[in-house]
Amino acid sequence: MTTWHLNPTFLRLADGTYLRVLLIVDTSRRRFVGAGVAESDGDLEDVLRGSIAKDGLPDVVRHLPNHLFDDLTGSITRFLAGHGFRPGVEAAYLDDDLVWVLESARHISKAAERTKPATKAELADALHNGLDPVGTAPVGR
Repeated sequence: MTTWHLNPTFLRLADGTYLRVLLIVDTSRRRFVGAGVAESDGDLEDVLRGSIAKDGLPDVVRHLPNHLFDDLTGSITRFLAGHGFRPGVEAAYLDDDLVWVLESARHISKAAERTKPATKAELADALHNGLDPVGTAPVGR
């Protein structure tokens, strides 16, 4: 059974501008699934489409509720439902999986910011290339 955890966050460009991004990790297999800029529904769909192409649809999708990202949750739910995912997005609960997700997200975020992206495209490239949640090693696509 695959369990994706969706972790929306903000990452900073070299000029100090923050962009919204979505990080997806599979807690059942302890691995990075995908990430990308999520400033628009089109951006979000690209991240999800790439993740589904790589891993197929997950059995369970979780996220840590955050009112700053309520619009993302609705868009994600609609997109996944359009691809046959029916259970919906569940709220995550505090456990070892959530701790691993938060630590992985921190590593991925720091690694992407260390590339000092100057544009949305450069940040998207840094995230698209994939980063291993336990460090900064690229993972295959």
